[in-house]
Amino acid sequence: MSTKTRDEISPAYPQDERTIVDTLQSITVAFLMAFLFRTFAVEAFVIPTGSMAPTLRGAHLVGVGPESGYRFAVGPRDMAQGTTLALPIQGSTGAGPIEVADPMLSTNTARQPDEINVRFQGARTRMGDRILVLKYLYSFFPPRRFDVIVFKNPTDPRQNYIKRLIGLPNETVWLADGDVFVSKQDGEIGSFTIERKPEHVQRRVWQPVYHSQYIPVHPDHITPRWSPPWDGGPNWEIDRKRSYQCTTDQPATLVYRNDLKPIEDRYVYNESGRGKTTFPVSDIRLTGIVQAEDDAWSSTIRLRCRQHVFEAVVSNGRAVLRMAADGHGDAAPDWQVLADEAVDINDKPGAFTPIEFWHADQALWLWVNDDLVAKAEYDWSANMRLDLATGLAGSEAAALVQRQTERSAQLHNPYSYGPAKPSQPHIEWEFAGGPLTLHRIELDRDLFYRPDEMPRPSLTDTVYPALATHPIHLPTLNGDQFFACGDNSPNSLDGRLWGDPVPWIDFLFDDAAPGVVPRELLLGKAFFVYFPSPESLSENGRRFIPNFGEMRFIH
Repeated sequence: MSTKTRDEISPAYPQDERTIVDTLQSITVAFLMAFLFRTFAVEAFVIPTGSMAPTLRGAHLVGVGPESGYRFAVGPRDMAQGTTLALPIQGSTGAGPIEVADPMLSTNTARQPDEINVRFQGARTRMGDRILVLKYLYSFFPPRRFDVIVFKNPTDPRQNYIKRLIGLPNETVWLADGDVFVSKQDGEIGSFTIERKPEHVQRRVWQPVYHSQYIPVHPDHITPRWSPPWDGGPNWEIDRKRSYQCTTDQPATLVYRNDLKPIEDRYVYNESGRGKTTFPVSDIRLTGIVQAEDDAWSSTIRLRCRQHVFEAVVSNGRAVLRMAADGHGDAAPDWQVLADEAVDINDKPGAFTPIEFWHADQALWLWVNDDLVAKAEYDWSANMRLDLATGLAGSEAAALVQRQTERSAQLHNPYSYGPAKPSQPHIEWEFAGGPLTLHRIELDRDLFYRPDEMPRPSLTDTVYPALATHPIHLPTLNGDQFFACGDNSPNSLDGRLWGDPVPWIDFLFDDAAPGVVPRELLLGKAFFVYFPSPESLSENGRRFIPNFGEMRFIH
């Protein structure tokens, strides 16, 4: 006779039927939890266009340089400027094939060699990044500058937009020489100070200019003859090499050639037919790996821009950052030492020493052996910065526009064309104590918020400086307003260019104003790319393989 304890419960259903019931219950609970999670915590969106590229990719095509192997993304021609979070266009690349020069091998010439062009003929558009957005984060924590935010478009609230937050409440914002300056003192022209990106954000937004590991595999087939944008004279072996060899123990200098490959706000993503004027960019990152045969070598990275010269020196166990006014003469510069720190270098002959130098947001950074060994900042107001970078101070630009007003309804932005555009930076990398080899030389540039023009309010067929780009047209934010711009500034419809909100937004919110985002329209912070464009087994095959390598946090 068998007995059962009270803890032994007979199944209400047969075993197979119970398994089915349990599975259905689990699926129901999972869907319910996912729905609640999506409703109250996180929501998924798709990026359709490229106004935040390359931080976030919209619908795009992927090309590989036929000579260099460099892989890059471009936007299809049929995508608009705004970044509306909706389903991307799938299918054709637009009218006619897209042909784009390999961005690593292209040079500053009117026509690129056919051998380096990538032709997108019959390619299907890839979908944009799928992202997760923390919906209610800003109910508990205030938004932070340089967050990537999602919000309702004030000019069409049916659309969700995604941009980078650069202006906070109770500030006046000025985009000067591509950087962000703010004032908390009622916008007095001399009170604007630089806002610097945190290191983790800065690392994410560097844009490649030239990396030495990408060279032609068949250089003799390229016409006209291809040359790298670095010149070292007789003391360097550079041509057709991924690593550059210094053949002397005397001081020898590498010079970057802007005439071959300018450092400017060109975005590869925009190269599918959208042509705009470009702006020189002086905020750069330069990296390389030094392999010296002697332990007494030294390195000096020299950047000339904004009528100044900046140096990062590694020598005799010290790391020095310094700056001086650039007299362009034979007189020795009057150096201002910004940082002087001890640095530990592996002095074993043949050892590899990585060096990384940043000049960004009026700050200098220097890493040696992947350790941050020196950092320094210099503080110029927006007015001073524009005077040094363009030769036209903000106060002078305001007077210039006043004179324009007296003659014409057209108010052109003097910073967007002509002599008031910034000049090209000049970069040198000098070594002593060779012979040595320099591996993986990489030059990148920072974001650059452009001083564009927009239609003048209430007047047709006239232009006006874009919001925040000229001292006569700066947004002053109240306690519940924000200002946001896209990372891909040449192709971003953002706070600089929106204009007036729709009437009912203006009616609902007392804090509605042209180009700004009221707090009530913030939806959340974008924080993770959970499903980038998948890959396929063949060039034009169905894409279903998850691209795990592109999953990333958004900074």
